[in-house]
Amino acid sequence: MRLILTFPSLQQVLKAEKLLRTAESQFSCRTTPTPPGLSADICGMSLELLEPGLKDEVVAFLERKDLVPMGVHSLESKEARVPTRTTAVLVDSFAPLTEEHLYRIDFALNLADSVLVLLLEDMSQVGMKPIPVSLRLNWLKESRPDIEVKICADKESALAYLQQLSTAQGQSTGRKFDFFLSADKGDNALADNLSARFVPTDPGGELFQRDTSARFDPIKNFDKLAPAARLTYLKRVCIFGPESTGKSTLTKNLARHFQTRFVPEYARTFMEAKNNQLERQDLAVFAAGMAASENALAHTANRVLFSDTDALTTCIWSEWLYKEVPEELLALAQRQKHDLYLLLDVDVPWIEDPQRYYPEERETFLASCKLYLERWQRPYQVISGSFEERLEKSIMLVSDLLNRAADP
Repeated sequence: MRLILTFPSLQQVLKAEKLLRTAESQFSCRTTPTPPGLSADICGMSLELLEPGLKDEVVAFLERKDLVPMGVHSLESKEARVPTRTTAVLVDSFAPLTEEHLYRIDFALNLADSVLVLLLEDMSQVGMKPIPVSLRLNWLKESRPDIEVKICADKESALAYLQQLSTAQGQSTGRKFDFFLSADKGDNALADNLSARFVPTDPGGELFQRDTSARFDPIKNFDKLAPAARLTYLKRVCIFGPESTGKSTLTKNLARHFQTRFVPEYARTFMEAKNNQLERQDLAVFAAGMAASENALAHTANRVLFSDTDALTTCIWSEWLYKEVPEELLALAQRQKHDLYLLLDVDVPWIEDPQRYYPEERETFLASCKLYLERWQRPYQVISGSFEERLEKSIMLVSDLLNRAADP
């Protein structure tokens, strides 16, 4: 016997399902297409109780929550029925992946037992520089690992694939396509072709403004991107140079100006914890700790992340202090790259500090910095002048970096 609870709207169906599943008794239920012949006035989706014997308890529970079913229907079947799993389908290029896309996917995950996403490789209709489909696939899998993703050349081939799969499944006891989710009302016909129920998701743009700005300028519309895509478009700037040139202060001031995160110099943090007693093996810890801190803070940065030195700096120090650079450090420096290096000049006064070593060698150290940046082909700009002038010039350079076309 099937026990079906009907409601006047899909919103009430979903609310009832959530209440029952999260109740202390954890009632077993699922959404299901309303069986034919019940009523034309109720929602096309209903709620099926998987434990019919708890009918009275369930109805009483919902009444206490001011959610009274429109009807409670017991449907007899001649054969023992195995509950089928429902599947929701989404089709999009996800170029780039946005918060709106995640809303649609999460909507589907809460509506159906499984979600099939058809990722369109073709971006000609999007009207922007192509984003590798492998990158878009990584965004999707990283963001929602429970979804199934199938790459299709274009929308036409995606629909042909669904038709083929639907026909094959129609001849077996496997799943079928129950829901077709889209923000485009025009996709209603596509859902009909698949014998799936069309589920509109924010078609009027009440939750997410209907525009394509995030596609054409991801940096300016950084907040609209999904977190995984933000990491791809995030710009990274390293504050680089000799001792006592204002690197830490400039890093903090730039982060404050651009309302984002900064990565403190991990070498200083580590050295302070061991009373400034430096050992050769500490250098690898400096570099690894700095990279780890940077990657952790990247998740909450806004458009740009500022780092107070990097692994390349540690390579220079290794050469100066120990006349060699271990392979481990070189490998870390190779992996840790930035979109811009701000190389600070030595035209500011020296300030004593227990972690500083070469007050008379700053010019020579600056030359080493330039040599390393050029040898490793890192983009850099020399920053000179007073502290105020340095900040002003740095802001201009970083603004220019953010205003350029953003490629993933």
